[in-house]
Amino acid sequence: MRVDNFLQQSNQFDCGPVCLYNILLYHNTQVSLEEVREKCGTTSKGTNLLAMHDAAISFGLTAEGAEASEVENLYTINLPCILHVIIQDKLLHFVILCEIEGKETGTVKFKVFDPAKGISILSKEDLLKIWPNKRLLLIQGKKQDYTSTHFLPEKKEYLNLWQLLKEYRSISLLTSFLGIVIATLGLSIAIFTQSLVENILPSKNERLLLLSTSFFLFVLIFKVLISLLKNYLHIKISKQVNSKISSTVFEKVVNQKKFFYDSRQIGDVLLYLKDISIIENSLIALLSEPIINLFIVIISMLFLFFQNIYLGISSMVGLTLMIILGISIRKFIVSSNKSLLMLYGNLESEYLSIIENIASVKIFLKNHIFSNSLKNIFSLYNNKTNEINKTKVKFQLLIELISTLSIFIIFLIGSYTIFINENLPTQLISISQISYIFIQASISLSLSFITFYEFKVSKNRLDSFFELNVEPHVDSIYPDEVQLISLSNINFKFPGSDSLFTNFSFTSEVGKFTVLQGDNGTGKSTLLQLLGGLYMPASGTIRINGDIDFFELKQKNTYVKIGYMPQEIRLFDATIIENILFERFLIDDVDIKNDFQEKTNLVMKLLQSYNLDKYFDTFPNGLLTVIGEGGINVSGGQKQMIGFTRAIINKPSIILLDEPISSMDELSASLLCDAIKIIKAHSIVIAAIHNGSLLALADKIVTLQKPELFF
Repeated sequence: MRVDNFLQQSNQFDCGPVCLYNILLYHNTQVSLEEVREKCGTTSKGTNLLAMHDAAISFGLTAEGAEASEVENLYTINLPCILHVIIQDKLLHFVILCEIEGKETGTVKFKVFDPAKGISILSKEDLLKIWPNKRLLLIQGKKQDYTSTHFLPEKKEYLNLWQLLKEYRSISLLTSFLGIVIATLGLSIAIFTQSLVENILPSKNERLLLLSTSFFLFVLIFKVLISLLKNYLHIKISKQVNSKISSTVFEKVVNQKKFFYDSRQIGDVLLYLKDISIIENSLIALLSEPIINLFIVIISMLFLFFQNIYLGISSMVGLTLMIILGISIRKFIVSSNKSLLMLYGNLESEYLSIIENIASVKIFLKNHIFSNSLKNIFSLYNNKTNEINKTKVKFQLLIELISTLSIFIIFLIGSYTIFINENLPTQLISISQISYIFIQASISLSLSFITFYEFKVSKNRLDSFFELNVEPHVDSIYPDEVQLISLSNINFKFPGSDSLFTNFSFTSEVGKFTVLQGDNGTGKSTLLQLLGGLYMPASGTIRINGDIDFFELKQKNTYVKIGYMPQEIRLFDATIIENILFERFLIDDVDIKNDFQEKTNLVMKLLQSYNLDKYFDTFPNGLLTVIGEGGINVSGGQKQMIGFTRAIINKPSIILLDEPISSMDELSASLLCDAIKIIKAHSIVIAAIHNGSLLALADKIVTLQKPELFF
């Protein structure tokens, strides 16, 4: 079985989806990795064997979960299959068992593909160490063809290095030209030194000495100025590439489907910023330096060949050995940097999670526990960094040894040519200087392999990210008034979990306030997100005004205006009005200032119509009060009122409220209830609650219950 083209994971918890994705490709089923992640219900903590089993079946494969009684059971099954293993004594992981070798001879070896590391050959004892539960997912092959529901973009490199160089061709060529000029000037110094010793000094001509050394000084100053200009151009092109890549990343991030955020840690998303930084730094090194070093190497080798063929051959052998070393380190650099980035993402996620929950950490006196947790994660990251750096040092040591040996041989051959009267003693000066320049350029050329491999890792991560389908931009808003929304025979479940809704139906209409009531885990919040278009049901329909399919409208980029208030209100470090409008205003701009004033007046009128204006007058600066990062300057109830106002401010057709008064005091809850009485006259209002004053206000109550479990 060929596994050379198997994809490796780029996120820490993608092992399951990546294993299934590779097996799908093995069975000639073309899908996107993101579709596999969705079908597997991948979260920020990964997936499970049941979800992968269901996903495999949905992709048209014949799949069966199993538990082996002994390792020998694997000898009789069809391969490849997926093994559920444990690594580092505690982490759940998935690998692909590709082949079993040596069954006849008794020296059995298991060829395993680990999506985090690649191929490894394990003995029976090694396999048992990581596979104690002996659980696996058997995949027997295709049962039926599968047509992807995702748009599968043509595989291409979005960040192809040559394309980037071509796009910025003028600056790239200019920097390369300047680099070649600098290199030429550097080589000319060796020629000048030889001429100085061989011709100028013996002539005793002071005027010639003064003119030649003055010209030499001019050349050196010119070389410095050219170097400054080249570095300036490097910075300029680096900034342009950075702006282009980062703008694409930011646009992609904010336009992803909700599942994208559900299935990733925040550190995984932040890691794309680190990828941008790595690419920017790599581009500066790769933009023209390899071309310049290659030019120096070629010219130097020609010079050495011209002096003596054995000088040229020895320099060529040294260069070849360095290039072979540069190529040989590829596998280690790529796999190590992938692991390093995943560890860094995990570290960022843990760090941000602790900061967000610091109040609870301190109250429960768990400072030392979470401090140790951070230390342990950072230790893993630091150890991997040290491992990479040690390998780089060893690599550089080998390069330096080869270069030292090459210089010694070149010097020895050069000295011998003088000994046999083939060259003049003064020529040894230029040979030594040119060979030194040649060796330095060769070292830089071989080290650029490492830079290129690091660039490749981040480039591949961003390429995969850029391939993800984003939600289309809204072309139009549904023009008619929405009087009714109806759910019919909705079936929905999260992958790897029990069904949440089975043939579920209900309706809500303008003029009647609908309340969803039920215990925790009955799906109230999920139902609101279904109504908001954040999730798709497995089957069933959601229609507006009786005959308009809600999701068909969405596919046509036509959206119904929806206001949504989640349970947890996230606020920006901005003014109240900016948080209500979901906008940022730069007051220094005159046009934006006028727009801000106009929108402020509209908000005030709307608040007055709902009798909420006096509530916001109680803040120190009214709607212009800055609420701090995460809403640190406001209470939980005030956050909810801001979230409620945000949901209703644009007069949406449908308003979805998730536990809207759970943190409010009696007066605030009363104001919200009074506002709902006014709003329901022109909008559909649906709220999910446990209990409270909203129940008394409800015109219609839909009670959700947990699915029955049968044993």
